[in-house]
Amino acid sequence: MEINEIISIVIRPHFWNRNYKISAQYDKWLRDALRKPEITELKRHTCVLNGKDIWIANYPYAFGNLRWINLLPSRYAALMLRKELERIPEYPICEDLEQQVHEALESTTP
Repeated sequence: MEINEIISIVIRPHFWNRNYKISAQYDKWLRDALRKPEITELKRHTCVLNGKDIWIANYPYAFGNLRWINLLPSRYAALMLRKELERIPEYPICEDLEQQVHEALESTTP
């Protein structure tokens, strides 16, 4: 692990706890895939990257999860994936929880 990878994780405490185990094999695949990314589907919770279904919700705890297998890439690879997705204008970034709660309450109010 390079020093910039270590620093990028240390300064983000929310990345310290994650939902699943990290897979070195999956991490390598994701890093390679991000060199020439081909995102063919983009939904609110998932995307298809180079033919693999990847969970992109629950940032950062389950973000980058290889769907149905429950494996995570390294934290740094997850950050790289997030940056790649943020380049897509349609990427549904859901960081403003208060706004989401407000919209949910407004839509259910008679």
